[in-house]
Amino acid sequence: MQPGAPLGWGNVIYHGGDIRLNARNVEQSFDVTRFNRAAAEQLGSNLRAFPSQFSTLRQDGVNNMDFSSIKNNAIGERINLQFRCEFFNFMNHASFNPPTVNPTSGAFGTITSQANLSRSTQLPLRLVW
Repeated sequence: MQPGAPLGWGNVIYHGGDIRLNARNVEQSFDVTRFNRAAAEQLGSNLRAFPSQFSTLRQDGVNNMDFSSIKNNAIGERINLQFRCEFFNFMNHASFNPPTVNPTSGAFGTITSQANLSRSTQLPLRLVW
């Protein structure tokens, strides 16, 4: 497990107030009404007052657990057949990419993709001599 990276904000016009970030809400990760979304009113260059990152506003963290079970079967004195059962993302926990932070985007404040893969299983055999 590890926390997510801080969200990187571009040159946005922020009206103030609580952003109320929920990094697991794919429909609305934060309050988009706190920002000016009009494309014609965005600033090209200015003195920046809104920080580019906040330590408390982070994307979804990694919560991944892998699991494996191994059984060794002796075939002879020096030959061993190993059966393995391996699960990747065993709990099938979704980790999301950061939300869109471009205020002129139609997807502003939404999460559009998943950062990890769903659970996968493999059952290998290994002959050791």
